[in-house]
Amino acid sequence: MYFPQAAFKIDVLIVGGGIGGLACAYALGRSGHRVRVLEKTDGCQRGAGVRVPPNLTKILVEWGLGSQMKKCQACRKTTFMSLDSGEVLGVLEWKEDVLREAGGQFLLIGYDELYQMLHRLALSVGAVITFNAAVTGADLATIPSVYLANDTAADSGHTWYTAIVPIERMIRDPDLEKWAHVPQWPIWMGDNRCSFGFPIVCLQCRTSFYSSPPLHGRENDYSFSLYWPDTDVPTGAPEGWNVYCPTSILDLSSYDDRVRRLFNMVPTAQRVKYVLRDRIEEWVDHSGRMVLIGEAAHPLLPHSTHGASMAVEDAEALGVLMSRLRSREQIPQLTEGFQELRKKRCEFIHHGELSNASLTTMRPGEGRDMRDAGLRESLETGIEHWDDGALRDQWEQIEEGFAYHAREASEDWWRKWGSLGDKSGDGELVIKVATT
Repeated sequence: MYFPQAAFKIDVLIVGGGIGGLACAYALGRSGHRVRVLEKTDGCQRGAGVRVPPNLTKILVEWGLGSQMKKCQACRKTTFMSLDSGEVLGVLEWKEDVLREAGGQFLLIGYDELYQMLHRLALSVGAVITFNAAVTGADLATIPSVYLANDTAADSGHTWYTAIVPIERMIRDPDLEKWAHVPQWPIWMGDNRCSFGFPIVCLQCRTSFYSSPPLHGRENDYSFSLYWPDTDVPTGAPEGWNVYCPTSILDLSSYDDRVRRLFNMVPTAQRVKYVLRDRIEEWVDHSGRMVLIGEAAHPLLPHSTHGASMAVEDAEALGVLMSRLRSREQIPQLTEGFQELRKKRCEFIHHGELSNASLTTMRPGEGRDMRDAGLRESLETGIEHWDDGALRDQWEQIEEGFAYHAREASEDWWRKWGSLGDKSGDGELVIKVATT
């Protein structure tokens, strides 16, 4: 696919080299800008699974990753179960024609795999990526740079635990074998807690998910996460994207035994605290030369469906707008346009993710009884019996989420507003893409 080059090229400093930072490096480097990425970690990845909804798949395919996307595990439905008893309560299944209308597939992939794809893309357009580089200063008077400090955050009282389980271990357990390769994402729902899992594919090993055994002996993995209250674990336990704790830290004996067996198939799990952060009103500073994107601008619930997609959408939007750059004076117009274009979209997704999380962690009571009754009805009816009205309702649910196209939305903004005139401003651009 052809991507336009900016008539006026600038130096861009990106603080944070995660999914959003690397995606931004590619999108801006593709537009002809000179990009430098500073990442405070050593680049070692965290291993968890990532859901790739259609709105993200479309971007990655346009970025030339279509062949890799074909190797990923497709996701067609979600089975909802009771965390207490294991009872299957209901099923949500996406019809193929509905996904087709959305313009992309719903896929499952490992974080490492997605990270490496974006890392290679960033390097391919000349981006310079430096690890172990913690930024501690900011100076907009000369060459833009930033001072980083811990964000204000409130304790949610919950932590995410993620275990990466080798598939070959799962298939030895008759109760777990059925989840090992199925194209779905099962969720166990409980009182103020939940768990879910899905298979992730080693893209280096297979020509497709259903191909012959792995090329170098590595099997696929299963990403299994638990959202759990901190009252159930010892206080003071360390946490972080690169922090692992014993899986025995959680007492799961009171819940569906499949959850306990699956989580305890490996000795350690990633432990990431969920903190509540204030929504940031302004993503662009007064000069128009410093911009927040991704988790730095609009943090989402960890392990949410749209965590990666919102960051990559941000990158695509900024890349499209900055490809229209004709002068330094135009930078503030485009960065402010980026915020205008993206803020409402990200807030819509954020509220949807919080609503979904609340649905799966409801406490016992009338609300949960109504939820379970609705799910049981879907299980009894089955999607094959849906009428045109039900299919229309499903399409309306995903239209704003899955059918959104970041490039087309950005190009529409440019056609409507881009020719209204430039605003004053100076040279280079600094982008912060990740929280500290």
